[in-house]
Amino acid sequence: MTSKTTNNRPILTLVFDDRPYSFGNTIDVRIDVASKGTLALRDGKIDLICKDSVLVQKRTRSNSWAYSSPPMMADIAYKTSAGRDIKKQDVERLIATVSFGGTEASNQSTNRVCRVQVKIPKEKPDDEGLIERKWWLVAKLDIAKARDVIVRKQVLIS
Repeated sequence: MTSKTTNNRPILTLVFDDRPYSFGNTIDVRIDVASKGTLALRDGKIDLICKDSVLVQKRTRSNSWAYSSPPMMADIAYKTSAGRDIKKQDVERLIATVSFGGTEASNQSTNRVCRVQVKIPKEKPDDEGLIERKWWLVAKLDIAKARDVIVRKQVLIS
């Protein structure tokens, strides 16, 4: 007899050293996947994301901003003491991606551990207009016949 489990959402955990990393370093990440029942992991990936908060001045001739907004931007408008409009934009950039998992038969299990290495680039991103910069590791699991599982964890890079 087969039982259908509707709440078989796996638990995804990212484990890595909680320390500041430098540009050019490698982050050794352990990805723990735990489930109440059997899950079929199709694919998984881990992304290194750089989230910058920057200030951009508004154009004076029109109501449009200085450049078009790429996807993944959240905007907040401000006024300076001189009365000029400036805008705070949160920009997320994909820096690195590492895939793990796959369609092999061993992926059908209740618990799974994957180890990956995420390489931090040697060059620091541009700091022009930067207010704040945060770095995130984002893991995503593609599971057959279930919703994808996504976990974000902040990492210190300086």
